[in-house]
Amino acid sequence: MAEKRTATRRDTAGCQLGLAEHLRTPELVFGIVRTVGTEIAPVVQELHAALAAANYLVFRIDLDTLLAPLVSSPDTPADEPTRRELLMDAGDRLRDELGRADGVALAGVREIHRIRGDASVDHTRPRAFVLDGLSHKAEVETLRQVYGRRAFFIAADAPRPERARLLAQLFERSSGLDATDAERAATHAVDRDFGLATSLTAPPVGRGMRLSSSAALERCDLFVRCDDPTQTRRHVRRLVECIHSHPFHTLTMDELGMAAAYRGSLTTAVLARRVGTAIMVDEQIVAVGANEVPKAGGGYYHTESQPDGREFMAGLDASDGIRAQILADLLARLRPGWFTPELQKRTIAELTQLAINDEDIRDADLFDVIEYGRTTHAEMVAITSAARRGIAIGGGTLYSTTLPCHECTRNIIASGLARVVYLEPYQKSKGGELHRDAIDLFPEPVSPRPSHAGPTGRPDRVSIEPFSGFSHNRLSDLFSWVPRKADDVRRTAGEPIRLDGRAVIWRAHEAALRPSISDPAFAETDGLTRLVTEMRVLAALPDGRPRADCAPLADLEALLDRIAGTLDGTAP
Repeated sequence: MAEKRTATRRDTAGCQLGLAEHLRTPELVFGIVRTVGTEIAPVVQELHAALAAANYLVFRIDLDTLLAPLVSSPDTPADEPTRRELLMDAGDRLRDELGRADGVALAGVREIHRIRGDASVDHTRPRAFVLDGLSHKAEVETLRQVYGRRAFFIAADAPRPERARLLAQLFERSSGLDATDAERAATHAVDRDFGLATSLTAPPVGRGMRLSSSAALERCDLFVRCDDPTQTRRHVRRLVECIHSHPFHTLTMDELGMAAAYRGSLTTAVLARRVGTAIMVDEQIVAVGANEVPKAGGGYYHTESQPDGREFMAGLDASDGIRAQILADLLARLRPGWFTPELQKRTIAELTQLAINDEDIRDADLFDVIEYGRTTHAEMVAITSAARRGIAIGGGTLYSTTLPCHECTRNIIASGLARVVYLEPYQKSKGGELHRDAIDLFPEPVSPRPSHAGPTGRPDRVSIEPFSGFSHNRLSDLFSWVPRKADDVRRTAGEPIRLDGRAVIWRAHEAALRPSISDPAFAETDGLTRLVTEMRVLAALPDGRPRADCAPLADLEALLDRIAGTLDGTAP
């Protein structure tokens, strides 16, 4: 039987390869974080087309499909809202039962491991795995840990009102709900996907195990607005081309502005959320800022300030203390006439701690109060920095690593800025509710893209829009230097140079991975590390990992198992 199995392997395409060739075969992993209701066809189609042009075998792994057997009902109902709710329940339950917030990602890793070890796959060609449906930050973090620089994450989003509207239409059409019930179901689905609501029927799970696409989005490498298919396709193709050493792609103005904002955020030691901003006028960065404690004379305290008045020097966040004081004051006023006799016996300190320990109470708007901190917000630091130096910012663009709060929104409006671009959502912001007359949240996309310096929405409103483009996370990898002149390529190859000044001609089917992403000199070591890390994380799954059918990988796995057994004393 063993002989027959070996012969079958040898006759299968790609399994004649030795172990070294297997480990050197280019392999990429793409993770897609999509908000519910977002149409991701442009992302998937363009990703597949761009990778196929580079001769990749592309395997799409739909994480919802992997979760389908775990739904609480044996017969998944045709009702679309219920089907989606059950899939969300299944993901939460898997994370909770495994005790790992990355549980769904592990299911994806297991599928990658199975495909790679499949003898029927052509192992002579490069492979790309597309994991569709990531919804928790831990999933992104684990996949990045396992696959390192060969893993790339795409945040596929669309304006919340548009997503809710399209979902409501789908629910009404497919499930027979009336307009009101369909809208209510759509709102719940959008809220739950973002981590703002819990299951309607399933037992509760810990906050850390619930899906939350908002936190996963923040950790991505490419951000696309799927309500603009043209721009989305352009960004996705550009990502694949940058991975494959395209020498002439450079930063967009928005990417430059957001990178400057992120660098600004590194100057703050704030105890709460770290925020950075940058203001661009006429394609020039004129001011940067970070949320930090202001200092006399202008600006804010930084690492070289003497004396240093930052929060950590005092050892506490004043904002948290004041929130606790407000809560204690409210409880003291309610205790005489509103509390049960048993609760009335408790001290205010005890009641305050009980309230703080209650997860539902901690979700109250009271804890979203933001005006009692010592720090100046990053947006205001940048605006006042420009004002101090007499730099006009009217008509410019402010880049922020976080959606501006309502306090900053009104100051942005008053400053004359025309456009705001933000990276991370901020649930505490009430700017959209309070200033509907003066701002345009999620303006309609315009293609081709207009100048960064002007609004993309209504000219009489400040345009506030999510960032599209490459995140600061991978800029050094995706734009690292590769030869741009033909003579540089000739010199590296040991060929005579011609001094003809000709530029390199980049072709997808000939392009290699960028050395900053995969150094050919370490390809085998890199491949072995990925495989070992996969095997380690898959040990967390109850059914372990699938066995490889392809001979070299099966032999390697057996060797690694023996090594592990020797180390833990279980080897025969």
